[in-house]
Amino acid sequence: MKALGRRLEKLEEQFGCGRERGLVSIVMRAGQRWPLDSDTCLRILEECGHLDRRRPYTVVDFLDMPDDVDAQEIERILREHGAELTGLKPADPTKWLVSGSKPPRLDSNS
Repeated sequence: MKALGRRLEKLEEQFGCGRERGLVSIVMRAGQRWPLDSDTCLRILEECGHLDRRRPYTVVDFLDMPDDVDAQEIERILREHGAELTGLKPADPTKWLVSGSKPPRLDSNS
């Protein structure tokens, strides 16, 4: 019986529905590419305490992240404003945009 329990826990962890790790959804624009992959971004958010994988479900919102930034700038944004990206704190995207960058227009008139 213990073996079956361990196997079920292992499967739950593998598919992200176990007690130890919750499900994380990343929201970003289609075709958006960065110098850092999503796993690295999630690891940075976890290191800074902005992403608690024990929560059952977390949405990480990268919609307002600028496109033309290097890896160091992305890491700085994640470390300084990760709580806003993970919904732990209300977001004000104008505070952390790269100088000269503007948030994307999401309305259909653009």
